[in-house]
Order: sequence, then C-alpha cells, then structure tokens
Amino acid sequence: MSKHFFFFLFLILSHQSLVGQDLQLYIDTVYAPENGQIIVPVKCNDFENIAGLQFSLKWDTSHLHLNEPTDFGLPFLSIDNFGTTQSSQGILSFVWNSDIAQGGESLPDGALVFGVKFDVQDDCTQTSTFKFTDTPSEQATFSLINNDLIEIPTNYENGTIISFCPVSIPDILINEPLCEGDTSGSISLFPQGGIVPYQINWSTGANGNQLTNLAGGIYSYSITDGAGNTLSGTIDIPDGPSLAISLGSDITSCDSFYQLVALTTDTFNTYNWYSGNNFLASTTSPEIGVTSEGYFSIVAMNSPSCLATDTIQLTFPQPFAASISSSKPVACEGDTIILNAMGAAQVEWMNGVEFLSSSSISNPLAFPPLPTEFTAIVSNECFSDTATIFIDHVIPFVEASPDTCIVSGASIELFAVGGDQYKWEGPAIGPGMDTSNIPVIRPTADAIYIVQVTDSYGCTALDSVRVEVVENTLEGIPHINTITPNGDGKNDVLAFEGLDKFSNYKLTVFNRWGNIVYQKFNYKNDWGGTHNGKPLPAGVYFYVLSTHNSELKNSLTILRD
Repeated sequence: MSKHFFFFLFLILSHQSLVGQDLQLYIDTVYAPENGQIIVPVKCNDFENIAGLQFSLKWDTSHLHLNEPTDFGLPFLSIDNFGTTQSSQGILSFVWNSDIAQGGESLPDGALVFGVKFDVQDDCTQTSTFKFTDTPSEQATFSLINNDLIEIPTNYENGTIISFCPVSIPDILINEPLCEGDTSGSISLFPQGGIVPYQINWSTGANGNQLTNLAGGIYSYSITDGAGNTLSGTIDIPDGPSLAISLGSDITSCDSFYQLVALTTDTFNTYNWYSGNNFLASTTSPEIGVTSEGYFSIVAMNSPSCLATDTIQLTFPQPFAASISSSKPVACEGDTIILNAMGAAQVEWMNGVEFLSSSSISNPLAFPPLPTEFTAIVSNECFSDTATIFIDHVIPFVEASPDTCIVSGASIELFAVGGDQYKWEGPAIGPGMDTSNIPVIRPTADAIYIVQVTDSYGCTALDSVRVEVVENTLEGIPHINTITPNGDGKNDVLAFEGLDKFSNYKLTVFNRWGNIVYQKFNYKNDWGGTHNGKPLPAGVYFYVLSTHNSELKNSLTILRD
C-alpha cells in the first residue's frame, strides 16, 4: 500500500475545515525563448504550518515539453512526489506531506515551492496558459494546528508562458551626410522579436531608435528587450561625397595680368573668389583675371551647398637694383668677412669666387688675401642686375722700440708706431700709459713688453720690446782702442758691441791736449774719426763712454794709410 494511500486515509479520518487562513499558490509569467529551456516556478504566499499539499498542473504540449521537476523548496520533497505518467498529455500530479511528528512547514511569501523545467518548442510566437488543476490529484491543502490536521482554503493562480523570437533588426535606415565632413547624417533602427519595450543605447550616449546630426564614422548600439535579452552591433556611416577643386601650384608671372583657372571633375553652381580674406567676385565658371599678386582662394559650392576650396600664391616679380654690402670695408690680413648681395633671391658670384665660401648664396664668407673686386649677378624669375664691391686688403704695420737695457731703478720711454690705437702689456707701466704710443716704464727686473696696434680699419698687429735691467750698463762693454777709418768696412767706426741694446749713452772724444773733438748723446756706434765733418789726423785720442751712473774710459788710436 503506497504512502499516499495512508496520507489520504489519515485526512479522511482526522481532518477538519479551518476558516480564516488562505494559502496562495501562483505561477509567474515566464518568457520562453524559441527552442530554449525554461523553469516554471510554483510560488506561495501565507505558507504557514502546512502539513500536506496535493494538486495537478496542466500545460499546452504543443508549446512545452516536460523535462523534469527541479528547485525543490520544501523538506522531504523530491522527484518521487511527482506523477509523470500523463506528461505526454500535459499533466503533472503533485502530492507532498511533512513529517507530522515534527509539525507543519512554513515558507516566506514569494518563496519557491518547486519549479518545473520544460523544453520550449520552435514556435516563437506562441502563448499558452500554465494551469493548476484537480485531475488526477485532487486539490487539497492541510495545516497542522494543535496536533489537528486542518484543511485550509487555497487560492490557485494560473500563469502565462509567452514565447518570443530573438531580437533582430530587419530594417536599418542610414542617411549619409550630404557633404564631406558635415553632420547631416542619421540612423534609424527598427528592431523586432524579443519582448517589448526595447531600450536602445548608442555609443554617443543617446537613447532611442533614431540617431541624428551624425558625421561619417562608426557608431555602436545595444538593444535590450523587456525580458533582458540584448543585441549589440556597429553601423558604419560613409562620409559625404568628396569634392575637389585645384588651382594648381603657386604661380610666378612676368606679366602684369594673370588668368586664374581652377580644375575640377565635380559639378558646382557658383565659385566665390577671395584675395586673402577679402571677397573679390562670384562667378559661374572657375576662372578669374587678376592684376595684383598675393594669395587667392576659390570656394566652389554645389546644389546641396557642399564646398570645395583651394588657395594659390601668385607673384609678379618686379625690377630691382642689385647691391652688395660687406661686414667690413677692408679685409685685414687673415680676416674673414661677410658679403651680402641684395635685390633678389637668386645670386651667382662671378669675380673673386676663389676667395668665397660659396658662389651661389647671397651671403658667402670672403677671405681675400689681396685687394679684390667681387661681382654678383642677382636675379628673380623675370629680371636680373649686376653689382660689384671692392674689398681692399690691409696688412697692418707696427714698429716698437728696439730691445734695450736700463739701470735698475731708472725709467725709460718706449715707443710704437703704425696705428691709431695702442695697447701695452707688461710690468711697471706708468698710470694711464698702457694706451700711449710712448709709454714710460720702470721695471725692476728683466721684462718683455707687448704692444697691440689697431689701425683706422680695425686691423691689428703685435710687436714686443725686451728690457733688460742691470746694475751697471757698461759692464760687459768691450774697450775699443783702435779704429782704421779707411772705408774698407773693417774698424771704420768706433763701435761698442752690445751698445745697440741700450740707450741714454754719451760718448765724448778728446785729443791729447784735452780738447773735445766729438760729443754725442745716445751714441749709435757711428763715429768714424772726424771733427766737424773733417777727418782727424792719425794719432792717439781719449774717449769717455758714460751713463748717468758709470763711465768707460780708454785711449783710442786712429790709424790712416
């Protein structure tokens, strides 16, 4: 004997009716995808101390095919509580009872009692009703109250199974922009299938089935139907038709008038012309005559008001006078100067090119080693002219004092010639004397003085003077005791070796009676035995070579043939 038999026997012998507690069993609406699977939920409200349930379920077998009961929400509930012998007819029976000894079971409102899994047939347009029925299991619900099994009223609410087709977009309306680069394009989507309403979102952030004010490009969309099914995709809107017009390359004209003509394979209605930013004229053909140079633009427009533009530079070269300038009027020895040929952009140097860094630029470096005339031919696209410049070559001159010797503690005046400006470097130069051409110095030790001379052209040259400082300037000067002034170039004059290094010497020559026959300050080794321009007689004489602090005395014999 089955356990259901004992359950029903117990109910027949023991149950009482209870008024005031209504159990609600209901089935939600279920959306069924074509050829998919669904779970039909049996839910409850006011499920309190329930000890037993029994009812049957019925469905449309042309719509659903039973797979299995599932998702059991009660204790002691399993596949064994279901009768499936009539499932081919769309009937499923259900009987359940709790452990009476433990009392009834309770579930929160909206809880799942159990679910039934079905395979959905391939008709995506079908809708059917999922019903509670009392055949073959009679509908009954019992509650355990104070150990009494009480039958309570139960409300049964049927459900609806709605099949749906996949969301699709059979129609997409695309309007590309009228002109290249504008935003007159649009997209309209017309989805079908799924469960309405549709929520359509675009990559631009817009919503709805229509997207407007679009430029050419790729746009993404996402469609979500009422059941949460989604469909995504992208749409590529072509840009508007590309238009082109060309004025060609920049133009140089040797005439004072030029006819600008634009070329195009597109069709335009009007052509607007501009000089710079200034409007010139509107024409019906792509050409216009101009008499001034500058930048000219054409704006061509067709019937949808789409535009094509181009700009050209027109140049009318003018006559000019060529000239050449130089960074310096002369070239000093070893100098590099910059020449600059002016008047036009194209330059070809003709004369002096061997002394130029380039013969084809306007501003070459020049390094002439001698006076040179440079000639350049200057030209533009229409005219040419010749210019010449003469660059003198200056070798600066400088001559400074000869090397000399002074007594320690004495001062001496140096000199330099050859320029307009002087700059001395060395020790013990008097205040303000370093820029003089005759500086006074008082060195305390041997020194070399360097002078830089700058002439009127800015050319410079260097020279130096060695100054030896000694305690006695006559020390080391040899004693000369004989001269033979006969014109043979040997011993013709009284010459003291090393005397030319020094200055401020005084030479005095006496005859035997003590008369002065010759006297010379700053003696230069040039006395040849004369007195007042006449030769002295041969014989013995005496001389004194002196400085401010020492003397050299000796006899001197003049020998004549």
